[in-house]
Amino acid sequence: SMLEKVLVLVRNQTGHDFSLYKKGTLYRRIQRRMAIHQIDTAEAYVRHVQKNAFEAELLYKELLIGVTCFFRDPEVWHHLRQEVFPGLILSAPPGTALRAWVAACSTGEEAFTLAMVFAEAAADVGNDHGVTLQIFATDLEVDSVAKARKSVYPKNITADVSPQRLERFFSAVPGGYRVNRDIRAMVVFAQQSIASDPPFARLDMLTCRNLLIYLEPELQHRLLPLFHRSVNPGGILVLGTAETVGQSSDLFTPLGAKIGIYRRLDASPQLANFPLYPEMLMPPLTQPASLRQAAPGPGSLQVLADQVLARKYAPAAVLVSAQGDIVYFSGKTGKYLEPPAGKANLNLFAMARTGLSQPLSEVFYRALRQKAPAVLDPVTVEVDGKPLAFGATVEPLNSPDSLQGLVMVVFTDVPLPHAQPRGDGTEGETGHERQVADLLRELARSREEHQATRSEMQTAQEGLMSANEELQSANEELTTSREEMQSINEELQTVNAVLQARVYALASASDDMENLLNATDIATVFLDSRLNVRRFTTRSRGLFKLIAGDVGRPITDIVSEMDYPDLASDAREVLRTLMFQEKEVTASGNRWFMVRTMPYRTQDNRIDGVVITFNDISVAKQLEASLREAGAPKAKPPAGRGKKDGLGK
Repeated sequence: SMLEKVLVLVRNQTGHDFSLYKKGTLYRRIQRRMAIHQIDTAEAYVRHVQKNAFEAELLYKELLIGVTCFFRDPEVWHHLRQEVFPGLILSAPPGTALRAWVAACSTGEEAFTLAMVFAEAAADVGNDHGVTLQIFATDLEVDSVAKARKSVYPKNITADVSPQRLERFFSAVPGGYRVNRDIRAMVVFAQQSIASDPPFARLDMLTCRNLLIYLEPELQHRLLPLFHRSVNPGGILVLGTAETVGQSSDLFTPLGAKIGIYRRLDASPQLANFPLYPEMLMPPLTQPASLRQAAPGPGSLQVLADQVLARKYAPAAVLVSAQGDIVYFSGKTGKYLEPPAGKANLNLFAMARTGLSQPLSEVFYRALRQKAPAVLDPVTVEVDGKPLAFGATVEPLNSPDSLQGLVMVVFTDVPLPHAQPRGDGTEGETGHERQVADLLRELARSREEHQATRSEMQTAQEGLMSANEELQSANEELTTSREEMQSINEELQTVNAVLQARVYALASASDDMENLLNATDIATVFLDSRLNVRRFTTRSRGLFKLIAGDVGRPITDIVSEMDYPDLASDAREVLRTLMFQEKEVTASGNRWFMVRTMPYRTQDNRIDGVVITFNDISVAKQLEASLREAGAPKAKPPAGRGKKDGLGK
């Protein structure tokens, strides 16, 4: 599929696998990259990623939704300060260094928040024992880790950090705030993948907030046993407020309602293979042919079950789950089990013959509790109108590994008990015996009704659990969408700030241009490629009847004071030849102007109209006329008039 191809390209470029991330999140982030590049089809985007390795890097960073802030979800940090850290500090031996791991730390805000809360809690309880906290903060994205190591944050953290904490834990620097040395020394940052790199061990606290909501349930179920192994007995696991331990409730117990804080339980979970991604698993070491055993094929469950049955039991048997659901039949089980009426149901107790379900259920769950085989005493039931007696052996399986957690139920036939003869040697039933038989039948009916009610309750409980899981999944999806929206909002705010700066720069440049043109006292008109008015200076209004509403109108529609009928044709010639022109023209009031027409060039050297300037040369023309008049020959005066002597008298 398109998604698989893109993820393979990202993995080849970055070395990180996102195949177990939730598909909805992956599709949304990929669609966002497609919208940025204005790519309409998935196939086109795959080709784009194949041709541009840098796009795979950008998509990789896009998939790592780094939404974080200081003291996010304040109720969580309040509970850690008031309830959790005091207990850890007071119960630790003097001089102990508590160990904490902040997985998916992004740019470090959460790790430093944890350090600050510990410092506050230590001050609250009077940490006379010298207990310290060492925090290991890791993230997949190397740029985020580098930023976290600098421990410098912008001024807008004041929205999340109180003035008291700001004064106590930060120092002002140009453009923002730096985390103080005592808090910075508590945290070690490193790049790490929780799915492929070895985890930290012997931890007193592990925080992994708002990461599981982006992962498929399969990877979540692999991670939680790993977290359980990393945390010390009685240690703390902190998840996001929208995250739960789900099916790993036997590993962690909640400490706070709906705040995502859990305490480790004593259990021995079966760890998944590591690394957690199947494609990252190393190939097994090659062994000699004499030592190698054939790997079980697709039918390994049947083969292994048959081996156990052939070795231990000969009678009819079934292999069931811990919930009583049958996963495998062996031998002829029709005498003991029959399909129930209605909806298909492979539950052992639903299929058990009338009178067998209740006692079998009691023995079954006793065997599970004791983790040892349990024997069902002989039970008499009717099969096809004939009484039959049989017992059963229930054994939880611990080996081989593939059968762990399953239960073997083996049925055994036993002889029917013989009727005792009456004292007088005749056969028959007394009234007392009939009453006992009636009571036994009534008891059997009651047990059957009880079992039916129990089955209905179990079905209802399963439905409720399914609905709860769906609600939890929907809640995680909503939280994921909220995180993505917050990430997009932060990006939009950044882009908006950049655009505002550019708008301010453009406005300033426009003001500079306006003042410059007005200061030159030269009439200037800007025309687009269609000779429509784009802009004009104030001085131009003395030559054209221009108003603000004339922007966008053809220059030929504007009344002019000049005697210049070739204005439009000269402008078109300049657009065609890209050569500027100069021409002297006259205007009303005996005015002269030097008209210069030149191409309008954009920053990318594209011609987008013309610029026409009108330089007033009236004074020069008047002076030129005066000089011509002064240099012209004058008529001689009449003889005898105006004659002067040598002294000028």
